[in-house]
Amino acid sequence: MSLTNDLADTVITAARAAATELGVPMNVALLDAGAHLKAFVRMDGALLGSLDIALGKAKTAALFGMPTEAVGEFCKPGGSSPGLELTNGGLVVFMSEVIRPFNARMRTHLTPTIRHLYAEGDTVIAFFDASGIALDGEAYENTYAWFLQMRAGRIVRAYAFFDAIAFDAFWRRVEPARVI
Repeated sequence: MSLTNDLADTVITAARAAATELGVPMNVALLDAGAHLKAFVRMDGALLGSLDIALGKAKTAALFGMPTEAVGEFCKPGGSSPGLELTNGGLVVFMSEVIRPFNARMRTHLTPTIRHLYAEGDTVIAFFDASGIALDGEAYENTYAWFLQMRAGRIVRAYAFFDAIAFDAFWRRVEPARVI
């Protein structure tokens, strides 16, 4: 399935609706299979700093054909491909600048709580909350919307959205442990 203009409009509309329901303006980036920008929206009030995060997550997912969280599992210390985030001319440096430092701020892994699951054709949308304990002992909580394209029971493309305000507050509040 290609990312048509109609599908891009549908995803942007759904992401805006999820952000509005949460009361959190977001930056939403959609890239095609070649990792080229297809659609982007910066909602009124969205944090300017999260623009790069949205583009980085979208590019990483497009380049590797999987959610950025899955790429992070390969890249983390002890993973099967440490340093993977440095490939592709540094295009996925997002892993070393966001995912690893995020994990270095956490005492526990995030635990998801599903709000809604939607499925139609080869598309699955997961709307969920996730929480864990940060290194400062305080909870980190966020809400996510993942748009997943499936093929033969596997995820072949993913778009992920989250509450950038909660992320930013956590990022500023918690100093990371040593990042490898």
